[in-house]
Amino acid sequence: MGTLSVSKAIVILAIACLCSPGQRYADGQIENPYVRTGLTLRIVVRYPESELIKRSLSTDLFIVGNGLGLAWNDPQLLTRPGTTDTWSIDLKFSGLPDGYGCAECIYNNVLPVNGRLEYRILTSNKTDMLGPNHGTHIHISKLEANFPVREEFSYPFFFTRSGSVHATTVKSLVNQIIGSRIWGYYLPPSYNENHYKTYKTFVVPDLSPAYMELYRFSFDDIFVEKAIAEEVVFIGSHDYSLSNLTQGGPTNNEGRIDFLTPIPGIQYYCYNGDWSDNCAGCIPQNVSGQEYMEYFRDGCGYPVEVGGLGEDYLDHVVNEVLPAVQLLTNDRIRFEIRNNLGIGGCSLGGLLACHALWTRPNTFGMGWCKSSSFWWPTEVNVDNGFYFLNHTIKKTNLGPRAPQRIYIDVGELEEDPYYAQVSAALAVVDTMIANSPQFSMDESLWFTLASGQVHSSTNCMSRTWNSLSLLSPPAGAARNPNPPA
Repeated sequence: MGTLSVSKAIVILAIACLCSPGQRYADGQIENPYVRTGLTLRIVVRYPESELIKRSLSTDLFIVGNGLGLAWNDPQLLTRPGTTDTWSIDLKFSGLPDGYGCAECIYNNVLPVNGRLEYRILTSNKTDMLGPNHGTHIHISKLEANFPVREEFSYPFFFTRSGSVHATTVKSLVNQIIGSRIWGYYLPPSYNENHYKTYKTFVVPDLSPAYMELYRFSFDDIFVEKAIAEEVVFIGSHDYSLSNLTQGGPTNNEGRIDFLTPIPGIQYYCYNGDWSDNCAGCIPQNVSGQEYMEYFRDGCGYPVEVGGLGEDYLDHVVNEVLPAVQLLTNDRIRFEIRNNLGIGGCSLGGLLACHALWTRPNTFGMGWCKSSSFWWPTEVNVDNGFYFLNHTIKKTNLGPRAPQRIYIDVGELEEDPYYAQVSAALAVVDTMIANSPQFSMDESLWFTLASGQVHSSTNCMSRTWNSLSLLSPPAGAARNPNPPA
């Protein structure tokens, strides 16, 4: 029967002042400050023992850990009822004026007040866990001998470095336009190894099963090799067929605009030819973005109203897609509580993501908006309305709101006088902060100007590491610099 041991690493953080220098008391200076004693933190490890057996690891029942002085304290734990696949260790320590000191450790390191205890899980043959350090704050109310022992649960994995991609068809039972569509979902590396672990979930428009497979190695690298983010599940689709949708103009076989925009706008179509040949040469080569649209308006094309199904699409995702994937993953994705559900997208997907984050703060607790099409909608006179900036974040859900974490970025070379990608993104960030006291730069709202990058889905994906490391940060450091011998 495999056994796990735990090692501890101390990360030096800013030390909180317990009292101001020179502070005096009415009845004289206190010489011996109160020391909190008898403090206990129990680390509980859940991992399927069958995996240890399958991997032909040690069959010892119990082992004394020697990483940085922590030892297992109950060799009979596994024989108790209800402890299948469960290991634990009690860390006993005292609260001192300069931090927390371990009572039974070989190395008497002191963890600063408000510091974070970090640790790694090892198998009995010293196989180190994958991913970032596990970690927890020690400075917790009620952490005294006369209160129940506080338990910190850990769900390690040791062997699997690759995630997996799956696809399913989800049919809307309430919206005929949406109908049946193919959805993909990426399951992180630990999913098939540790069935006790559950995951935060990100809805990502445009991320089809094929794209998930293409970028899977990048996701795996973020979670395992670089270990800069906690594992998450991605759910996405690029199935925008409009076979069930009748429009006032020609059939639009690419309904991405329709489903990723919250309000209708105008799409121009060529009288002759199409966009690829500049309407059979009606539009000159090398004109600016605004001039291009003006040629459409002035004789090369005609307008058709498109878009505006974004709210229906979000309802479908939240009420039908997420429960369907939850069923397929044995209830291991977390989305019912807003802190566990995020949304992120690029271009029009970024617009829908920001719209969802701002208008549904009680549903989505975090998300990213990359190279977002904040210029939407285009109007009949080919002006861009910038509706999200000029209306949504200025006139809806103002004032106090549920706390969120939002990452916004844009490529440095995306700026264009017509679409104003860079300036619009900056204005959105500034307006969010001005209109909601919950947002604070570099704490709950981040902005990145991607140097040298143009507008493309590939460039958006190249910045995934940045958004995930901020929105789903690991509990501990990315790596353990000195793994136990």
